[in-house]
Amino acid sequence: MTRQDSLVYLTRNDAYFDSHGFGIWAVERKEDRALIGFAGLRKFERPRHPLGSCIEAAWRFAREAWGQGYATEAARAAFADGFNRCGLATITSWAPSVNLRSQGVMRRIGMRRRPDRDFEAPALPVGHHLRPHVVFTAERATWPEQLNE
Repeated sequence: MTRQDSLVYLTRNDAYFDSHGFGIWAVERKEDRALIGFAGLRKFERPRHPLGSCIEAAWRFAREAWGQGYATEAARAAFADGFNRCGLATITSWAPSVNLRSQGVMRRIGMRRRPDRDFEAPALPVGHHLRPHVVFTAERATWPEQLNE
């Protein structure tokens, strides 16, 4: 994203957070306050999508921030907030089947693989390497990282 695109995205996310009580956070590196990505939760509502409606956990980081634990740390914080403060029952996340890094984050934060919910991304052409997606979920009642209230 360009700097302007990033500012528009962050402004839109701030407004979403204000209206829903949760949302996508900008993630800064503590040492130098550099913006390195985003992570958080949002309502996913697409009636024609294979997943339909759910609370989605999402993250995306600059390539130079990969492999340093930022996504795992941010996702854990988002799940703790979603389950404890917001009282969400289920959080869902998905990624292309070839995206092993995101699947690793999902496993490290205690999400459970849900092959029964896997899908083919409808926006991508048949045969595209990013079309097959795997799905993971976490339940408030059983999430291993849940904080005591």
